Amino acid sequence: MDSYTEKVLPFKSSPSFLEKTIAHNGEINMGYLLQNFDEIAYVVGTKHLDIPSCLHRVPSHILTASVEHFHILHPITIQDIKISGHVVNVGTSSIEALVKAEIISCADKSLGTRMKLKDSTINRIAAPTPKTILIAKFNMVAVNIETAKAVKTNSLITTNLRERRTQELANDIETSTDGKPETSKGANNIGANAFDKKKNSMGEYKLIRDTALQNAFIVTPQDRSVLGYLFGGKVTIFVISYWPSRMFAGSNVRMYSLDEAKFHSKVNVGSTVKLTAQVIYSSEDDNMFQVKVVYSLSDCNGTFGGAEAMTANFTFLSLDKKIKNVVPMTLKENELYIEEAGYSTACQKGDL
Repeated sequence: MDSYTEKVLPFKSSPSFLEKTIAHNGEINMGYLLQNFDEIAYVVGTKHLDIPSCLHRVPSHILTASVEHFHILHPITIQDIKISGHVVNVGTSSIEALVKAEIISCADKSLGTRMKLKDSTINRIAAPTPKTILIAKFNMVAVNIETAKAVKTNSLITTNLRERRTQELANDIETSTDGKPETSKGANNIGANAFDKKKNSMGEYKLIRDTALQNAFIVTPQDRSVLGYLFGGKVTIFVISYWPSRMFAGSNVRMYSLDEAKFHSKVNVGSTVKLTAQVIYSSEDDNMFQVKVVYSLSDCNGTFGGAEAMTANFTFLSLDKKIKNVVPMTLKENELYIEEAGYSTACQKGDL
């Protein structure tokens, strides 16, 4: 797997580096880790496309289509971390990359945060180890630079048993619909009386609409990718999801997982983007709740329509206080609630 790439983040061995990346609570900034994961995935996909022997290859680049199950396997403490990844599966124009982060004993200070792009004699497989703290699978697509249309990617050859087992692991990290109810059918069967009964039976609650927070920004040239529009790694999905999480829980919270992130359309420089984040499901049993983030584009009149550029679902854990139940009051909110309830049930059963 020649696409292997790694990057060292010396949080522990370099106080000056930690100072630039630390969060308000003294922990490593999760948004920074998400950005580095996306960066590694992009480099991995680009390396897979880049074959020096193909002199007449089509000029192409990689776009992230979605992120599946960004899992936090162990608590993240102030340690030196190595992020690594490589391609595990390919389709006609699609590329799947497995990216992980693991604790290392001591960072190579001469390396700093530079990437190792060349072949390495060390472990070049991104399969989890006892020191692995994060793992995620990125689904990407190869596109022509000039036409922005999908192009054929290179094939992938596994040469040993470890590489084949890593492929099997990546296949297991998939979004499954097992255990999920039919959301549209469930939503249509709930009326105003059902809402009232639900509220009365849930004790202390909070309405989903009251958990929403919004923000807006204009995409600048500094946010663009090599293709000229918004780079996924620059998207502040974690920041916008963290705000309503703190307000809903009324205490410190910790990100448990990024369940899914999907990029629906490109966002050009100069575009106005509205960010909306709200709690859509909560579980008092495990003190965890889900937050949905939506990026919407404004039209030429400056109004925000229904066009969604990106959506993401996070799971958070309340650390200090018992959370309240959230209650949907519209059919759309109820559809989201039922979908997340089904997803949570499937996770508990081990279907996901």
